[in-house]
Amino acid sequence: MQLFQNRAGLKKAYADLKDEFHLLRDRLKQQEGATIRVQEQLDALGDLLGDPKTGFGALVFFQLRTLWKTCHQQLSIFAADLRQRRARGSRMSMGAYRQRRPRPTRNAGIWPPSKARSHG
Repeated sequence: MQLFQNRAGLKKAYADLKDEFHLLRDRLKQQEGATIRVQEQLDALGDLLGDPKTGFGALVFFQLRTLWKTCHQQLSIFAADLRQRRARGSRMSMGAYRQRRPRPTRNAGIWPPSKARSHG
């Protein structure tokens, strides 16, 4: 009786391992396919950058994309900082703002031209 139970347990364990093996083999095939696609994209990008007619445009595209990502990141950080300041209630009052901002200087009557200076 003990031998029969051991045999049933071994068959079940073998079936489970077989299923896991097939699952892992399928995942490996999917990864190999993804790796091949990425390699093809990398080769196409190398061809694009290697062509003098299109290479410079592609470089500008990637530089602008990186610039956009950097600016987006900085704006996100700035927006989060502003939200935190607002949440803490540390906004300056309008009166404090007016006291701290630089006052515009007069151009000593240069602009707009006065009627006395017009040569009309």
